[in-house]
Amino acid sequence: MLYLKCGALAWAARVLVRLRWREVTQNLAACLPDMDARARRRIAVANYSHFGQLVAEIIAAVRMTPQELAARVELRNLELLRDMLAAGRPVLVLGAHQSNWDWGMFATVHALGFALDAAYKPLKSPAADRVLQAH
Repeated sequence: MLYLKCGALAWAARVLVRLRWREVTQNLAACLPDMDARARRRIAVANYSHFGQLVAEIIAAVRMTPQELAARVELRNLELLRDMLAAGRPVLVLGAHQSNWDWGMFATVHALGFALDAAYKPLKSPAADRVLQAH
């Protein structure tokens, strides 16, 4: 149900409000000049759909218990990180900003039991930024 609601919201942002539509299409035209306009439009539409899915997953993550999150995210080699952190050694974990990296970050914090400092660009919405920082 959450995916449907967020998908409808993403559709409204794209079709009714035209939220950043010009910027998205101009950026795609600049990056993919050899691609025909119809193909670039399909990519732009898919981008909005993906954005709706990410919003749904962020909302879901905020509501999930650590156990529910752990059931959805696979973390490997945590014993190595735990040993280093327990020994007082600093650890740097790098992750790609691909798919829903928020779930991975939230799951890592819960699984390790150590605070995580994330380097990121603050969101334009202060309220949304506070929600992400709280988890």
